[in-house]
Order: sequence, then structure tokens, then C-alpha cells
Amino acid sequence: MDESNVNLTGKRILYIGPEFYNYHVSINEGLARLGTTTRFYSEMEYSLLFRLLAKLCKPLAAKLVRQHLDMILRCELSSKYDVVFVIRGGFCDSEFVQKLKSCLPCARFYMYQWDSLRQNNYSDLISLFDKVMTFDRLDAIKLNIPYEPLFYTHEYSELVNSRTEPLKHDLAFVGAYHSDRLEVVKKVAEFCDREGLAFRFHLFIKRLPLMRMLLTGRLKVADLRYLSTKSLSLPEVLDIYRESRAVLDIELNIQSGLSIRTFEALGADLNLVTTNKHVMSEPFYDPKRILVIDRDKVDLNVAFFTDKTVKKPYNNIDRYSLDKWLCRIFE
Repeated sequence: MDESNVNLTGKRILYIGPEFYNYHVSINEGLARLGTTTRFYSEMEYSLLFRLLAKLCKPLAAKLVRQHLDMILRCELSSKYDVVFVIRGGFCDSEFVQKLKSCLPCARFYMYQWDSLRQNNYSDLISLFDKVMTFDRLDAIKLNIPYEPLFYTHEYSELVNSRTEPLKHDLAFVGAYHSDRLEVVKKVAEFCDREGLAFRFHLFIKRLPLMRMLLTGRLKVADLRYLSTKSLSLPEVLDIYRESRAVLDIELNIQSGLSIRTFEALGADLNLVTTNKHVMSEPFYDPKRILVIDRDKVDLNVAFFTDKTVKKPYNNIDRYSLDKWLCRIFE
């Protein structure tokens, strides 16, 4: 589609989604650039109390969720919106969506999923929305809904002209601890040490989970060299990418969708090393610039890092910029 044909000027948007890093802020800013007036609500207030109850007393946690959703309904009871935009909606059940539709009978309802169906089962909500899209190609086929990959923000595309040789890192990884990421990072680090490649990694974990896993034996003291309890700011992530030749992506092992780190690397015109084989189905896939590895048997091609010939830019990568992504959502 031609994104320039999508006109959102003057649209009033109610946006409900997770406060995930700074992406909700970037999306708000993108909507503002497209001429909208947007009100954002977090899908849930992730207070310390809620996080504790979610682990120790799920009925009380569910009560807090209901109170939060009821607050949104009370605040917007007399409001007028053209669009309701839900990202993920992990706590937005059918009762809430139906009440919201009653409050806003003239609004069009859009949902975008950046979690896999196995992680967040939203199938019962699809019929309540005018348009539902997912980042997961296999879920799109299963549910018969449009497939729409994720995006990158302008901060990453601005790195293209700010990188200078010599670069400090052959490979960089920035991400949070989950599933088998630690094991993959270990294997990649061992390979890079053996082959003389510079690998910069930052695997974030919060202090309380770290202490719990150390006490229960899920993590060992030797693992601490791979982990950090410091969360990186966006400028710090950008500094790492600016000094790197390639980015490592380790997707959640229950999803097929491409992570947002994938598109941030591509937007910054960096080479990509990924455990997600589904990237090979994308129109921008270039084996000279994207290396797919087996997360169970890590074997990186050294020539992928040492080949200094100038590579072609990724095919039509600006299609995945945030503003164009938003236009496709609301097309």
C-alpha cells in the first residue's frame, strides 16, 4: 500500500497498551506527527503490589486489573474518539472491550499483537475489533488475520550516518533475561572468545528474580558475568549499536514473529545474527547481511564478521519505520 494515502490528521485516538521500555512514548510521538490527538492508558499499572499478587495471589491481582480497567471506563465515559487502538491488550478481556464499544459507539477498534498467541491468547477478542494484525506470521495464518511485522524508530535510522571505523564490537546483544537467552549468549560468547571476535553483551535481569534464581539454583554464581541488574537507557543502547558491526537477536523461543530488535538493527543498517529462521521469508532478507543460527548448536560463520566489503542496503527497509507502520495499521 501507499502509506502517503493514509490521512490521520485530526483523528482522536484512545491508545491502550503496555509500558514497554519507551515504545509507548515513541508510538505516541509518531501518532502526533501524523496529526492525531491521542490519550494513552497503560494496559495495567505494574506496581510492586500487583507484581507480588500476580505471583502469590492471582484472585487479588485480577481484582486490581478489574479496578484499573473500570478506571479507564469511568474516565472515558463521556469522551469522543474516532479510533480505539489496543496493542497486546493482555489484560483487556471481552467484558471490558464490549463496555468500551458501548461508551464509544462511533469509534473504529484496532488491535495489534506483538506477542505470540501462545504467550497471550487473544483469539476471543478478534470479533470485537474492526481490524486485528499480528507480528507473528504463523499466528496470522492460523487466525486468518493480517501479518504485519514490527518497526524501528527514527533514533536507529539516524545511526546510519554517525558510525565511524574502526568499530569496537563485531557483535552486540542487548536484551532482557528470559527463556534460553542466557544459554545462547554463553555459547556465542565462547565462540567469539575462541575466534577472536569482540562481543559486547548486556543481558538485563531485575534484582529480585536474580536473587530468587540464585537461591533456588536456577542460576549459578558463574552466570553473573553474563547478567546485569542495570537497565540501559535508549542513548546507551544507541551508543553500543553505533560502535557495532552486527547485532545478535534471540527471540522468545515460543514465537515465530520477528522481534523489534531485528528491525532496529536493520533500521540502523547493521548486520544481523538471529536465531529466528523465519527472517528468511522476509523481502529484506539478504544472506550476506543476515546470519541465521541454531540456538541449540551455535556455530557462527567467522567470515560473516571479517568480510569488510561494502554490502548493499536492505531492500525497502524504510517501509518498517514507525510512521509508515502506523499508517499501515490504520489503513
